[in-house]
Amino acid sequence: MLTIFLGIAVLFLGVIIYSRWYYGVLESMGVPVVPTTMFLGSVPDLHKQVIHEMDIKYFKKYGPVYGVYEGRNPILYVCDPELIQNITIKNFDHFKDRRAMDFGDKYFNEIFDFLKYDKWKIVRSQLMPAFSPARLNPLK
Repeated sequence: MLTIFLGIAVLFLGVIIYSRWYYGVLESMGVPVVPTTMFLGSVPDLHKQVIHEMDIKYFKKYGPVYGVYEGRNPILYVCDPELIQNITIKNFDHFKDRRAMDFGDKYFNEIFDFLKYDKWKIVRSQLMPAFSPARLNPLK
């Protein structure tokens, strides 16, 4: 009986350690982080709030760069327009892979924000001429 109890206790402890393994990664880099719960990470109340309202609340509370844990995965939110411009335009080649998402539909899976680097690079090169200053100036 004691062996079974110890086995269950060790298994339970292992699950707890595994579920919290990556917690602390963002904090060690000096990023303010939304507090976490045991297994759900930072977003246990996600179903209770509208996502963009929650983002605004966290931006006001934690600043233009903050982190959350979605389950075990650390996610960095960047809300500063200049930093976003640096990441997406000037240094885009350093941020090659975006978050993998499977929407269960071949068309939704091709959304520009979620393409892997090779496909994203092709689509970006096709879209860039549409956003050149010469084409955007007449819209002012």
